[in-house]
This record gives sequence, C-alpha cells and structure tokens, in this order.
Amino acid sequence: MLQEMSDEPFRHLLGGEQGLARTRTVDVMSDAAHAVLTRDSRTSTGNFFIDEDVLREEGITDLAGYRTALGDGRLDVDLFLDPTTDDGGRT
Repeated sequence: MLQEMSDEPFRHLLGGEQGLARTRTVDVMSDAAHAVLTRDSRTSTGNFFIDEDVLREEGITDLAGYRTALGDGRLDVDLFLDPTTDDGGRT
C-alpha cells in the first residue's frame, strides 16, 4: 500500500499513465554507471556522461528494456537536458 501511495504523485507529475510510458527505469543509470566505472580512469575522469550515450558507446542501442511501461513511443529526455533539441542539447 505504501508503494502505491508513493507512486501516485509521480504518475501525476509525469502526466499520468501516458507520461509514465515515456520514462525509463533506474537500471539505465546503473548500467551506464557500471560502464563508466569500469573504464580506464585516465580517459574518463573529468567528463560529463549521459546514460544513453554511454550505453550506445558500449554497443547497447535498443533501450526498450529500460522502459517503465510497455510501448514503442519516444522516451522522454532527461529532466536536466534541453527537451527542445533532438539530442537533448548535447551538441
């Protein structure tokens, strides 16, 4: 019951079930962090990483397994990236 109550505000914040369908699980961040932390520190220290880019560099291009809900629509850009550009403001 506590879990259901704590999820409801997030569903509302994200735009209900439709908004939730555009989000990823936290596994995407943990997998990207693992990839970064196992790299040679001499080449990766001092860089800013975006989970999707890190996974792509590791050969993971299908992010469907990280969806919080079934669907095939576009996933939202991270809250801290510019959503008005196709690449999230990375270039």
